[in-house]
Parts: sequence; C-alpha cells; structure tokens
Amino acid sequence: MSDILVSLHGRDLGLDKDRYLTTRIGAKHPELYLGTSGSEAKVDIQDFTTLTAASTGTTISARGIATLGATAGANLTYAIAAPTVGLRKTIFCTGASTGQIVSSTGAAATFQSTGGSTHITATFPNKGSCLSLVGLSTGIWGVTSNQGVIVFA
Repeated sequence: MSDILVSLHGRDLGLDKDRYLTTRIGAKHPELYLGTSGSEAKVDIQDFTTLTAASTGTTISARGIATLGATAGANLTYAIAAPTVGLRKTIFCTGASTGQIVSSTGAAATFQSTGGSTHITATFPNKGSCLSLVGLSTGIWGVTSNQGVIVFA
C-alpha cells in the first residue's frame, strides 16, 4: 500500500513523499531525463522488444530489454541504435536459431569489451545467451555482462 500525499484523482492516484507518481496499490514509475541542462529528453526506461526473423533490419532501441526470438534460419542480423550515455540495454536470445547477430549502427558506434577491445558485431551462439550493455558515450556500448559465450567481431 502506498502513501499518497498529494491526491490527483481521489485516493487512487497521486504523488508520494519522493514526489513520484503512484497509485493506491503502490505502483511507482519515476521519470528519467537525460541530456544537458535546458535540452533534456524524457526517456522511457521500460522498453521491451521481441525480435523475430521477420524483424531483421529493424533497429533495436538503445534502452530496455530485447529478445531475439527467431526460431528458424541462421545468421539473422539485427541493428542496435547508438547508445545514450548511462542507459542500459539487455539483449537475450530466446529463439532456437543459432548465429543471430546484433550490429551497432553508425561508423563510430562500437561494443567495448574486456581489455578495451572494440567490436562492431556481437553473435549470439545459442538459446539462453544474454548480453548486458551500458551507454558509455554516444558511440560506445560498454559490455557489462556476457552470458553464453557471445562472440564479438
């Protein structure tokens, strides 16, 4: 149960002590703004995308969670948007297809892995492999976790 201090819609919706929008059942969704002062952009951190064989060529957003769900065919390639500093992205392979590739977009966007090496593509070898990323700059994705022996090239 939440503690609504400022009611916006009776007792069902309001602001709590932290000034977050909340509901009577306690659901709480903070807003996130990124950018320089005066030109901040609101960012939705709850982005979830399921990619299939039909969505190859579609750009994966730079935030939230994406699942690679292709069940047929090998070497499917998806593109990931350029990173936003501080935002996290998790890509999880749920499909049985092997060799699903995620390529960074833009000439300067790269994946930076252990030892400072930079790479353009990440290949997911099998179902269950997972890659966690964080935007280090507008051109570099930092690899924070590599589960399932994802191969970089």
